[in-house]
Amino acid sequence: MLRLIKNAEWKPFLDLLSPRFFDVVPLSTVLSQARTLGGNYFDTAAFDAARAARAQTLMGAHVPVELASTLPGPASLVPGAQVLELYFHQVLLGGTVLLDLRAECFASRGERLVWAPRPAFVTLAPDFHRGLRDLYFGFYEDDAARFSTATRTLGLEAAEGALRDQFGVGDQSQVRFSLPDFQQRFQAVFDACVASGAQLHPGFIGLGVGLATLYAHLEQSGGTHDVRAAFFRAAKALES
Repeated sequence: MLRLIKNAEWKPFLDLLSPRFFDVVPLSTVLSQARTLGGNYFDTAAFDAARAARAQTLMGAHVPVELASTLPGPASLVPGAQVLELYFHQVLLGGTVLLDLRAECFASRGERLVWAPRPAFVTLAPDFHRGLRDLYFGFYEDDAARFSTATRTLGLEAAEGALRDQFGVGDQSQVRFSLPDFQQRFQAVFDACVASGAQLHPGFIGLGVGLATLYAHLEQSGGTHDVRAAFFRAAKALES
């Protein structure tokens, strides 16, 4: 099964994770998610349904992203603010999350983005989704208690300090993205969990893939990005 997710189709995704990622994640967790992610990748009907469902939620939230099976032309650099809002829309709403946020999957069409991701997707388990929402709201709303509760829900209590480092410092209005920094910080979270004997939620493998593609995209686009504003735009859109 590990050979399945390490084949040529998955290599561009896995190369974005820390080189030591699979050294610290329990083998049972890796195998569980390998079966899920590998099976999803080759399930055309399931991906078509996941893409259609996400397109509907994006339309309902008035997020200007159009999902497509192929791009209408060459890929192009798109505004990082919109890619961030797309990421937050998915993790805050939950359900089935499309993980491929690489730059080569996007093109601009006027004020809208066209997004043609590869079939890398995962459905967030309810407890994992609840923990993620609390983690993000706890951080961006400066609610330390909610953030700490989320770390317990996600099995990350021993890594709370490393997790805060992963989120970054300051008001997050001018963030410069670096894939190597992401790899190191994400690895530090897992190392802290392993050192304490904490049991990680399997959902972190899929989330790690999605975050890695996001960081790679925003590093490629360059400049700084207002992550806090993107988060609150996504949160507000889901309230409407």
